[in-house]
Amino acid sequence: MAERALQYTALPYQPMSYLAPHQRDLPSPTLFIVQQYQEMMGRRPMPPKWSHTFPEHYLPRMNELAAKHDCVKHSMIALAAFVHARVTSSDLSNNVLHRHSMYATSILRGEVERFTPHNAEAIMTASMTLASQAQDWKQWTVYNDGFFTVLRYAQNSMLRSLFPTRVRTFDFQMLNFHGATTQPSCGTTRAINSDPQKDASAISQSLTNIKETATPTEWSCAGFDSLTLVVQSVQAALAMTDERHQYHGLALLRSWMFWMDSPILDDGDMMARLMLLHFYATVLVAATAFPPVYAEFLTRQCLALIFRLRIEMNSLGYEVSVQLFDLFGGLLEQDDTCLSGSIEDISG
Repeated sequence: MAERALQYTALPYQPMSYLAPHQRDLPSPTLFIVQQYQEMMGRRPMPPKWSHTFPEHYLPRMNELAAKHDCVKHSMIALAAFVHARVTSSDLSNNVLHRHSMYATSILRGEVERFTPHNAEAIMTASMTLASQAQDWKQWTVYNDGFFTVLRYAQNSMLRSLFPTRVRTFDFQMLNFHGATTQPSCGTTRAINSDPQKDASAISQSLTNIKETATPTEWSCAGFDSLTLVVQSVQAALAMTDERHQYHGLALLRSWMFWMDSPILDDGDMMARLMLLHFYATVLVAATAFPPVYAEFLTRQCLALIFRLRIEMNSLGYEVSVQLFDLFGGLLEQDDTCLSGSIEDISG
């Protein structure tokens, strides 16, 4: 499975130095899983400049919500068990996952039925956390749709929330992804090359070409070594014929898309821009595997981001001639009103 490609290492148990309030009544085996999950997440492939992830950034507030709302508490414990089980195939982790996921889902239903401004944040947090441990696209879509529904209500009602309406440094993070369910269809996904495996191989070859010309420091600091693992996981996933296996095979890509905070780039940081360019192209290739409405949104978003990066790099005197523009250049040249809208939304 894709998570094993992350090369996580199970660590010996050591008592946690700090326990959040919702963790203090957990039995020792469950605490052990939570600790190992935290260690595993610290060892996942990640570009050096992408120093924060969404859960880490908001963890104190999420812990507060978990202390007050059991749907958040159990969803966070289930997430730890999910990652641990995927990496270790531990029966104990699977048991903890199923138990806490069942509790979280059941309690979340009750919270939704009693929805008020006071539990909106808890519903969003639990829904987002459960989506990240979904077993297939159907579950993933259900939890995401619930998250976006409550988020739109919170925005329209101007409720104070853990989740701001826009986080401009997050290109694919879920806070902006709710546009997927509201924007009109342009059929952009169908216009992409019909051979995503071939396109993924072209991206991999482009990375190889860059590695041959970049210094080891440039390669590592820009995060190309981590991105290469993501591209390899996408190539393996796209080769799978079973939809469920393919869903799990894209887990590493989804974690980059929805949980990581991409950096604000310095004007002269061309290698970082090249890395982002290849990341956006990788998402663009993998978008065809997502549920249709999300695939449509991702396609528009990726094309707009690639277009923006090309303009930036050319304006800074860097002649962009990588294979990615050969792959998608035709689409980038189209006078597509939906694509134009995406570009304005990102840059506006």
